[in-house]
Amino acid sequence: MSDSVVVDVLSVGKTVTNNLDVKIFPNPATTIVYIECAKAVNVKVTGLEGKLVMEKLNATQIDLSGLANGVYLINVYDTNDNLLKVERLMKNNQ
Repeated sequence: MSDSVVVDVLSVGKTVTNNLDVKIFPNPATTIVYIECAKAVNVKVTGLEGKLVMEKLNATQIDLSGLANGVYLINVYDTNDNLLKVERLMKNNQ
């Protein structure tokens, strides 16, 4: 018996819903990453393998100090759970 796998492909760094300007900075980051948006947003941070490592509601900043150095994906959603932006985030404690 073979297993089937369904893969969704999404371009990293692409704004999915373009009616809100979402800014994520600094990148690369050491500890704190700021999220600027005109409306409230929720954030999910995943490893490149897709494992959820952090989730924050009404996020204006996220603390990465508990994460290992590496590359993560930051997914930004509006409060209705519509995906606004996906960005690759580099965490580096120089």
